[in-house]
Amino acid sequence: MLADTMQILRNGPNSAGAEALLKFYLDNPSVQARLAERLSVTPPSLDAVAMMSEAARANIPSSPEAFQAIVKHDSAWIAANQARMLDTWNVWIQRQ
Repeated sequence: MLADTMQILRNGPNSAGAEALLKFYLDNPSVQARLAERLSVTPPSLDAVAMMSEAARANIPSSPEAFQAIVKHDSAWIAANQARMLDTWNVWIQRQ
């Protein structure tokens, strides 16, 4: 499973606009559904899943049980371990 995220860049040129866009996305399951269909990803809400086409829903884990089983990232841990993760990535990518 691919984990997709939306993020607001620190010191970006329009943080307020980015925050408003993210809030719009999260507050509107119909928008989530359309974007998920276009990008072939799982939307963040079950309401959005219900709004997707049958064909798009067939490509995602759409049961409540599957949603509960999806591994969710821990932003605080990622932030605290960013340097270690980058070092590990660089070692791995240089071996490829």
